[in-house]
Amino acid sequence: MSRLRSLGFVATAFGLVGTQLALAQTQHSHRTLATFSDGGLQLVQQQSNQPSASGSVSLTLTPEALRWRFTSDGSWIAESIGLGDDGAQVFTERGDLSNSIELRSSFGSDLADVVWSNEQTQSNFARQVVSSESGDVHVSVHQEYTNAFQQYRHAVLRKWSGIANGVPDWTYSGSENTINSAHTGVAVSQDGSTIVLLEYIASTLTTKVTVLDPATGAVVAETPVGTFGAPGGYTLSDDGSTLMIASTLKLVVVDLATVSVAYEDFLTGQPQYGALALSADGGLAANGTRGKFTLFTRDAQGAYAVSFVQNVAPNEYCRRLDISGDGSTLVAGLHHEGNHNGMHLFALDLATLEPVFDQELDGGGGQLCLISELECSYNGQRFAVGSWGDEDDLIPEVLVYSIASTEPILADSLPGSVLDLDFSADGSHLAVASKGTHASVWGGGGSFSLYRVGNVSITVDGAPRAGGAVTLEHHLRAGTQGRILVATSLAPAPIEGHAWGNGLLYLDPATLVELPDATAAETDTAYVPFSLATATPGTTYYLQGYDEVRGGVSRDYTTVTVLP
Repeated sequence: MSRLRSLGFVATAFGLVGTQLALAQTQHSHRTLATFSDGGLQLVQQQSNQPSASGSVSLTLTPEALRWRFTSDGSWIAESIGLGDDGAQVFTERGDLSNSIELRSSFGSDLADVVWSNEQTQSNFARQVVSSESGDVHVSVHQEYTNAFQQYRHAVLRKWSGIANGVPDWTYSGSENTINSAHTGVAVSQDGSTIVLLEYIASTLTTKVTVLDPATGAVVAETPVGTFGAPGGYTLSDDGSTLMIASTLKLVVVDLATVSVAYEDFLTGQPQYGALALSADGGLAANGTRGKFTLFTRDAQGAYAVSFVQNVAPNEYCRRLDISGDGSTLVAGLHHEGNHNGMHLFALDLATLEPVFDQELDGGGGQLCLISELECSYNGQRFAVGSWGDEDDLIPEVLVYSIASTEPILADSLPGSVLDLDFSADGSHLAVASKGTHASVWGGGGSFSLYRVGNVSITVDGAPRAGGAVTLEHHLRAGTQGRILVATSLAPAPIEGHAWGNGLLYLDPATLVELPDATAAETDTAYVPFSLATATPGTTYYLQGYDEVRGGVSRDYTTVTVLP
């Protein structure tokens, strides 16, 4: 799953005509917490809104719904969010001119208590955060003034880890100054081994690309890329090998191994709206514009050529694209000019080049319903859409679909617009940053939200802190006995024909232990205590379920990294 970022893009009020979809807002009133004592298992009901120093927290364990929500008290805006460590950690930077960089556990029971935070007291702007999908790497970038006269700003990038306790591993200050430009950006590879900083240099119409060592922050390589204007969007392949940038005038693909341009094309007559995508290895690339989107394929020599063009309606433009990590599926988010409050969602099977999903949504009112972010799962079977929302609240701002059905598997109507989202590669977790009002309306506030999507075999209740304990929730049919398998490493490749019957075993048998048997209650959940009393911060456990009745392991696994 490549992560698309937009830089300084100004929306034009276009829209779309389609069939109407009205979905009611899901209400969440309480959650059930499992606690263990000498008297055994106890279930405790907890109210959904919890006061905190700077906002309120909403929590739920309802499947296919909101996991938690941290809401602003109006003093900060929820702008950017990262989802890392296989969906186990949420990374944010929030505030106004001064702000706070924070890490939260996806499993935390009290979201008002962050794992760690770092207060940024110096005025800063153009904030962005990203997290590695599978590694414990989080990166923040914003612009700070270079001197007391506040004439110039430069990018300041910091790399963090989950066990950092609020102290960055290192800080890198960009060398390029800007007067009043938001055109800086950051990207990180799926495993966190590649970090890329982008800085636009207006005087030369180039974008400076700097590759940084994640361990030390040292510059590995850097080069100016001739973008002939500020980049409107960029995306990095999951493996960190390929960077794609588009301005209003030029499309550029950069090979980061050689820090050289692998493909470039002037975009005469092709207006850009931020629709870029790369497959996990960078072998496939896509760019969308008005009336079409184009697929490029990389050959054995590393050169890219057009391999397919998908035409859409002449008055339709492509706002967002994503290519699944495995290269099987391309998902497009489009709008029709002339109707500003709808959207068109479309997916293409890249093996057959045939459509596999086609859905038009129509809202109402006078506000622009613009797709802000779109991401699909690694296997291309699910995709998430975040939008500004329509004035009549007919199109939920948060939508998740399976390409097998035009009925969403998750929908949430928010008070304001989605500004950023991050969808886990396995399609099980979705993190969203949203404004408190519509993006076109003056105002602040908003919230950070974490959703659990669909059925997950094992969930965790409680922040996994060293010296503490969490409750593992094994989702089975009521009355079914099962156990949880725990390992400290994954197998090099999924294993067939193992000791636990059917299904693929993702865990390394050499480090695997079994927790005691437990029987699912009427809630279809078996609750299993998991002590971290002797665990060391930074230790990662991988959990997979075993169903003793069906005689097989679960189709997925859960990652838990011990936090300080």
